[in-house]
Amino acid sequence: MTESLAIANDNFVDTGDMRQHLAEITPTALPNALEGGEARPARAVRRTGSLGFVVIILWAASLIWTSLGAKAGTSYMHAAYLAFPVFLSSLALGFIGKIHQSPLVSSVGMFSTLAAMSVCGLALNFGLNLHIGAGTLLALAAGVSVCLAVYLNDKTALVLSITYTLVWAGLAVATKALPGGYWLLPAIAATQVFAAIRWPSKPALILASLSLLSLLIAGLYSCVTSGALSAVMAVSLLAGIGLVWNRIGKSMQDYHRFGGLFMTNFGLVVAAFAAIGLQDYWLNPDKLPWQRDEISHLFSYRFLPMWLLVSVLSITAIFITGVLRVRKRKQGWFGVMCMTMLSTFIPLSLILEHTNLALKLAPYLSIDGKPGYILAGIVIGMAMGMLVNGLHRARLSMVVMAFCILCAEAAFIGQFLMQAPDNLTLFALSALISALSAALFARPQFRAPSMETTR
Repeated sequence: MTESLAIANDNFVDTGDMRQHLAEITPTALPNALEGGEARPARAVRRTGSLGFVVIILWAASLIWTSLGAKAGTSYMHAAYLAFPVFLSSLALGFIGKIHQSPLVSSVGMFSTLAAMSVCGLALNFGLNLHIGAGTLLALAAGVSVCLAVYLNDKTALVLSITYTLVWAGLAVATKALPGGYWLLPAIAATQVFAAIRWPSKPALILASLSLLSLLIAGLYSCVTSGALSAVMAVSLLAGIGLVWNRIGKSMQDYHRFGGLFMTNFGLVVAAFAAIGLQDYWLNPDKLPWQRDEISHLFSYRFLPMWLLVSVLSITAIFITGVLRVRKRKQGWFGVMCMTMLSTFIPLSLILEHTNLALKLAPYLSIDGKPGYILAGIVIGMAMGMLVNGLHRARLSMVVMAFCILCAEAAFIGQFLMQAPDNLTLFALSALISALSAALFARPQFRAPSMETTR
């Protein structure tokens, strides 16, 4: 009977959604006056209160001592000596704020801790001639900040970590090279997203996702400008990572995790616009930055192994998330194979084009431009699925994003469709198959009502 009501009523509340809602509105911590279900002794409360007062006094004293001592010397080591007591007292202040559940005290403590840590790091770097680059210092500061944010549940530390990450990305774009500490940034950005999901906080998740995207774009841009990767290889990586992002969001929705819908839509938007960039490569090969010449061969790039590794990992991740969805009965094997084949098609088409394997396998066929029309149809189909899903969920943001993708795709591909009948046919078939696949992905998961229910 319950299943029939669920089918008939679109506003039926799933038990998983109810559990998620209860988890979000349930307080995450008990009041400080309670411990183990019983009232804490008044002496313990007074002891922690007096300790907090002492810590605040020491923190204020360290600030005064630092401001007065700054006039006594101008060396780098002197600045490090002055900032270190502020670092210790600020760290203690942050812990006191966490114990007493005071967001203001905790935020002030974390902000002054990170500021003092930055001053100490810069002073020691120049004072001891360590020659640590600005990129490495920014990466270390972002790593320490996000660790404090996760441990203390402090949003100020997370915002500072995201700020350090964005500054690092700006430095990479400005210098057109990868600054130091680039091997730390992927783990740091992933931890930022994890912290935002754990709290949960929608603004923090948006900022962390934008931070991760800016890192990817800045890193790929630096690789392209330095000659380590070609532009089309970088865009193909971005498209594959966007698809992985989308599939992870889908799996999060299946397990009723916070932020699953946002991750799904964000990954789809990234993958769609990266796919439009790939279409420009296939349909406008003689324009910058796609200009093909005999010198810029696929196997001449230094980061080719990294490109192959990330592509294989992306395909594997998409397949694994699909298998998890099959186990939850949220998707069929046909959908898993479609998404896996799409993620494989993007790097495989580049390999076939650059190595001339397509001409050896089928000399009578020409692939020039064909992958562009196939990708255009896929983007149209995925955007239509997103539009229908947004209308069904009454989500204006999804409708707007899908409309933007459709407009961008139509504005780009429209000028090429009428050049030859084959182009329009290939595009229409690709869009139809993508739309049907999206409809199969989004089909409702329910069993047929039994005879007892329909009577």
